[in-house]
Amino acid sequence: MRKRAIWHTIKTPLKILVTGILLYLVFRKIDIGQVQELYRQSNLLYFLLALLALVGSQVVSSSRLRVFFKAKGLALPFLYNLKLYFLGMFYNLFLPAGIGGDAYKIYLLRVRFQKPARKLLSAIFLDRLSGFWAMTGIATLLFTQIAEIKLPALIPVSLYMIGSVVYFVLLRRFFDISSRVAVTSHTKALVVQLLQVLCIVLILSALNTEQPFTAYLFTFLVSSLVSLFPFTVGGLVPGNTFLCRLPTCSQWKSTLP
Repeated sequence: MRKRAIWHTIKTPLKILVTGILLYLVFRKIDIGQVQELYRQSNLLYFLLALLALVGSQVVSSSRLRVFFKAKGLALPFLYNLKLYFLGMFYNLFLPAGIGGDAYKIYLLRVRFQKPARKLLSAIFLDRLSGFWAMTGIATLLFTQIAEIKLPALIPVSLYMIGSVVYFVLLRRFFDISSRVAVTSHTKALVVQLLQVLCIVLILSALNTEQPFTAYLFTFLVSSLVSLFPFTVGGLVPGNTFLCRLPTCSQWKSTLP
C-alpha cells in the first residue's frame, strides 16, 4: 500500500517531467526566430480550426476503438475510453514504432477488467486495420489526381476496390465481426481520416501555401500508412525513403520530417 501511495504521489510530476524533457529536445531543433516570423504571417483562425479538426478526429477515432472493444465483450464508458485513448497517444510520442500506447492500453484493460489479452489485442488490431483501409482509400483517390504520375485512374481505383472486397470477406471470416460493427467502425474510420485531411488543408491554408494541396495530402497519408509498421520510431525513416522514390518527390520533399 505504501508503494502504491508513493507511486500515486510521484506519477503526475513524473509525467510533467517527461513531457518537459521531450519538449526541450524538440525545441532544441527549432529556429525560434523563423517560427515567430511564420507565426506573424499565418492565419490564426485556420490554425484554430485545424486544432478543432484534429481533436475531433481523435474523439471519433477513440469512439471507433470503443466499437471494437464492445464487439469483443468489453463495453467501456465513453469518457473512460477517451481518456485511455489520449493516454495511449501520449505514450506513442516517444515509445518505438507508435505501438507503445497500444501495449499500455492492453495491459491496463487486462488488469482492470480481467479480459483476455488476445481479445484486447484483436480489438486494437482491427482498429488499426480499419484506419489502414480508410487511409488507403483516400490516398488512392489523391494518387489519381497527381498530374505527374502517368497512370490511368482506373488501375489504382480498381485495385483498391478489389482489395476492399477481399478485406471485408477476410474480416467476417477470421475475426467474427458482424456487418453492423464493420459498417459502423469503417464509417468512423473514414470520418477520422477526412477530418485529419481537413486539418492538413487548414494548416496549409494558414501558412499561405500555394495550392493545389494534393501532393502534400498524399504525402501525409502515405507517411501515416508507413508509420503503422514498426520499422523505426514512428516509421519516419522508411516513409521518407519510399516517398523520395516517387516521381513527384521534388514538389513536396521539403515537407518531409
